[in-house]
Amino acid sequence: MLSISIDDCWAEFSRDHKGNLAPKKSTFPSGIRSLADYVHSKGLKLGIYSDAGYFTCSKTMPGSLGHEEQDAKTFAASGIDYLKYDNCNNDDTKPTVRYPVMTQALMKAGRLIFFSLCKCMLSRADMNEVYAEFARPGGWNGEYFSNATKNLVLHIPSFGLGTLLSADVSQRD
Repeated sequence: MLSISIDDCWAEFSRDHKGNLAPKKSTFPSGIRSLADYVHSKGLKLGIYSDAGYFTCSKTMPGSLGHEEQDAKTFAASGIDYLKYDNCNNDDTKPTVRYPVMTQALMKAGRLIFFSLCKCMLSRADMNEVYAEFARPGGWNGEYFSNATKNLVLHIPSFGLGTLLSADVSQRD
């Protein structure tokens, strides 16, 4: 199954009046749910981006820190199948504390959403042994690990453990 992922900068700078992430009206005038319905009608899965910080890496949209349950429910209601989760602009809490919050929120959201950590934790391969216990069902997985579930993810990180482990990195942009 192929997935199409929407990366950073897809949402408005501020949350809506209910505190939800709001898609940019200029880019997604019919909303993310309409896009997800269209993508699903073509036999594809839809992925989206968020961050474990107060803002995303671009600093142009809110992150999910402190809003994990609300955002997980928003992603589920929007028909999202895949969440790429970055690690910028956070409160310096250890990832082993922050990431399980989103893991649990996604598991309770009412929709199966593939959870993928971005280069935030995967960019230092020699320091990741302590995170090995989290690489399991209900845990965290980086890009390319999704191949084990027969789900080809088109998002390619700029650098990550998955890139290091890939058999043929010379063919990737």
